[in-house]
Amino acid sequence: MKILIGLLYIYLIFPYIGLFFYHGFGGSVSSEMKVLYFIHIFIEISIVTFFLVVFFNKKENISFYISCKKYKRILFKSFFILIAVLFINLFVFKNYHILLGDIGRGEFRTTLHFGFIYNFFSYYLPGGILAFNSYLFTKVKCAKYRLFLLYILAMLLGFLTGFKSTAIFIALMGLAGLSPILKFKNLIVFSILGVFLMAVSAYKFMHFNDFWDTFNYLFKRATAIAVDGTVGVYNNFPNGGNESYMILLYNLGNKLASLITGYSKDSIEFLKIDLGRHIGYLTYPSEVAKEAITGAFNLTITNFGEAIYLFGKNFFWIYSLIVSFYIGFIIYLYKYADLLLKTVLIVYFITALDVGGGRITNIFAFTTIIYLLVLYFVLEFIYNKIKIWRKDYESD
Repeated sequence: MKILIGLLYIYLIFPYIGLFFYHGFGGSVSSEMKVLYFIHIFIEISIVTFFLVVFFNKKENISFYISCKKYKRILFKSFFILIAVLFINLFVFKNYHILLGDIGRGEFRTTLHFGFIYNFFSYYLPGGILAFNSYLFTKVKCAKYRLFLLYILAMLLGFLTGFKSTAIFIALMGLAGLSPILKFKNLIVFSILGVFLMAVSAYKFMHFNDFWDTFNYLFKRATAIAVDGTVGVYNNFPNGGNESYMILLYNLGNKLASLITGYSKDSIEFLKIDLGRHIGYLTYPSEVAKEAITGAFNLTITNFGEAIYLFGKNFFWIYSLIVSFYIGFIIYLYKYADLLLKTVLIVYFITALDVGGGRITNIFAFTTIIYLLVLYFVLEFIYNKIKIWRKDYESD
């Protein structure tokens, strides 16, 4: 849990830091925005920390026995599934075209058929399997080299998407599973290694002149660039959007939202459903605005930006309270969950609450719910004896 919450705090604080040296297409940053953003962060961190103190002051409640022999069998099943997924991604979805430079990542996403399945195979499934095996390792502490190879395979699936962050987040899911046995020095080492890997990846694929430029970009990407969309929201919709409720349809996914509204996914009308694309269209130059319409370009919107768009600057705090107590509820659920549910919640935390910044259009997304349900059943197939909401004491 310490890794999950630490990542959440980073995604709350780093974009705020970016406000103090922001220069972008979103507009100017007022002192008022800085104050209101700070209030939002203070509310969320205070409530989340309260839930942590209340529910994580005791040892975890999961007790079960698993032999090294069974753990190795679980690892074997996991390897088999991920290798099968690797071949599907390479030869069915043909994502090797991204690495060869034949197609851009954004264009690949917009032309991809069955993208719903591809996203699950490339992100949720490897991350969930890695977190599951990592947590089991904390109980049995054997076959660590096999587990290390599983990390390599799972991260490779993320790396093949062309997004350097995907491999890092998959690894973070695994580390979250290892959290009960990790020490602070381990977290420091993994953090340095993660930044180094992101720098190497950015240096290779974005063609920077030297590593200093690469690290400078990564810092800006985590701060000023991450808050770009939020600044655009604040300057364009300080009192909330006229049809802000439409972004809630984003929870249903693009195809279903398009079917319900009758708006084509690559139309200007559809932008009112996808806030990231909408702000990109309003704030960026015309050539980029065209990409926003097709879905090849969008901006990151923090949960503060979403709060402003939904409730306006006078009532954004309502959103802050809703999201904060919801995250608190997930912390409570995580504390008392069994092995399978705990693993699924790790994936949910990183994909929706952490990386998604606690945005309502991420945490209640229909696609996310489906991904997590399928992941649960896959994990149950790999290890089919532990049932939800029950302690299991088993032996081979």
